[in-house]
Amino acid sequence: MRFVQKLSAGFFLTSLSIFANPGFADDKLGLSGNVGAPEYAVSPPRDFADAKLATSATIGRQPVAVNPKNPNVFVAAFTAQGACWVRTSTNGGQTWAAARKLPMPEGKKNCDTPAVTWTPDGSGIYAAYSYLLGDPFDSQEAGAIVSSSNDKGLTWSSPKIALHYPYEYFRIISLQLSTPLRPSDPKWVYLLSDLRHFDSGHAEFTRSADGGRTWSPGQRLTGYDDTSGNVNRPSVAGGLGGEVLVAWGEDLYDWDGNLLFKNVFFRRSADYGNSFSADMVAVPDTTGDTAVAFGSGGTAHLVYLDGYNGKPSYVYSTKAPYTAWSKPVALSDDTSASGYYSPALSVSACGSNTSVLHAIWMDDRLGTDKLNLFYTRKVAKTGEMWSPNLRISGTVMSPDYWLGAGIAAGVGSAVSVWGQQNRYASPVPVRSSRIAPGVSCP
Repeated sequence: MRFVQKLSAGFFLTSLSIFANPGFADDKLGLSGNVGAPEYAVSPPRDFADAKLATSATIGRQPVAVNPKNPNVFVAAFTAQGACWVRTSTNGGQTWAAARKLPMPEGKKNCDTPAVTWTPDGSGIYAAYSYLLGDPFDSQEAGAIVSSSNDKGLTWSSPKIALHYPYEYFRIISLQLSTPLRPSDPKWVYLLSDLRHFDSGHAEFTRSADGGRTWSPGQRLTGYDDTSGNVNRPSVAGGLGGEVLVAWGEDLYDWDGNLLFKNVFFRRSADYGNSFSADMVAVPDTTGDTAVAFGSGGTAHLVYLDGYNGKPSYVYSTKAPYTAWSKPVALSDDTSASGYYSPALSVSACGSNTSVLHAIWMDDRLGTDKLNLFYTRKVAKTGEMWSPNLRISGTVMSPDYWLGAGIAAGVGSAVSVWGQQNRYASPVPVRSSRIAPGVSCP
């Protein structure tokens, strides 16, 4: 049962008590059952004051992560003065410890694009970051490094090179890490690299079965070696057992410039990333940046920027092999913005069989050249709605910068981190914001 009280145009207040069938899980969307005991409570989300993590720095696409066993413990990563750093919070993002430098292999320089995630049992942190030797337009080599910490980021292991590229792959645009959902899979970790070189773009995947000590040869999952096709910001997620999804937006043109297709694609692995399916379509006739994640019941959740109408949208698929996806739902409740950027998604557990979805993006609804970060969340239950958009950035940002953002959410807590993602532009402050999602879980 759900009660909604209309307060004013565009704003709603949900009741504080939501009753649902306890078996009505996020991977059972669309089913119905008898009304049971209160399972969770919902109130409007709240934003708290921004915190500055660095004065002049850049971030990667995955700049923040939450401990899956302790929703008050977060880790954030950024790049400053050619080095990569992490800061941790043990009080839900209210305050942050002093920055710790991530180690580099001997002779490697220019640390960039850091990404962080926790092991599924909450015992450790992985950090992935890139290096580049030589001039970026005539480099000697580039690569992706992974290090780990078992003491909440105080100390870090000797870094291992997970991916290595000769000069023709001179630039790693972003790195993303993911792990399986089950604590019984603590040693598996997945790494996705988004590469750019002049006219080409590739998404390359590697995995480790021993906690990041050794890595498999890289697998190119999608990409082009010329200007005929575009791959938009791929994303990776680990699920239950050996499930892995990689999603991306893609468009392809013939040599006369005619559009052949535009789709949001994905590839699935059922064996911990050892092999992947052929390309499959999650959303037809559109393309754009993606963010994919699994819910606690195994549902695949996907947020993407529609490259043709601009707005962030959401789809889901309830079970393997994830060939049937829902109709898209627009996440922005604004009609005035002309630009949308940097979608990100985090999924947190709620009780034993429910998930809460947390999505963010940037848009310019408050005026030309005025970017702000907006948040919405939804309990993954039929009948529950996405919350009204909440502005969480206290400082207006200029779209002249290549800005990006990430979000991590636990039970009753969420933290977003945003800043400049382009190391070749002028660094700006890296900021974080603590968010109260407004969902109380058992």
